[in-house]
Amino acid sequence: MVGDRRPEDDVHRSGPAGLKTQHRGLLICAVICYLVSLGLPIHNSGGPEGDQFLGILALVLGATGGFLGLVPAWSGFCWFANFPWLFSLLPGRSGTWYRLTSILSVSLCLLYFGMREIPTNEAGDVVASVPASGYYLWLTAMVLRVGAAFGGKAPA
Repeated sequence: MVGDRRPEDDVHRSGPAGLKTQHRGLLICAVICYLVSLGLPIHNSGGPEGDQFLGILALVLGATGGFLGLVPAWSGFCWFANFPWLFSLLPGRSGTWYRLTSILSVSLCLLYFGMREIPTNEAGDVVASVPASGYYLWLTAMVLRVGAAFGGKAPA
């Protein structure tokens, strides 16, 4: 019946997808964090010139990370967190799909903390790996996506 609606039924729902408003907000914040992280440095190189490796460069060149002499080599595969994260944004999937891809993206993202050294040139010179603001914002985007995936219905 029409008169049986409770006020709380309308408070947290938005749009035809039925995604709770607060979780849609988390998803929007995640996308914004991801996009902003592309323009920020992902690690502090510690070099005298203050070299900065921006997030957009990491996105474009990151596929080679596992092959460029990172120590340990498996830590370079954190770049692959972008794929499950982007796939988790696709509509029309099940809630399990969103949860699994979101958790996988955060797991891969955390591989960066295992990185001890980053090569700076072809000669094999390395610097210590110290995450910077771009990395932390990227990680925040991944974690917000997990919050959105576990907090509400999957978007239709």
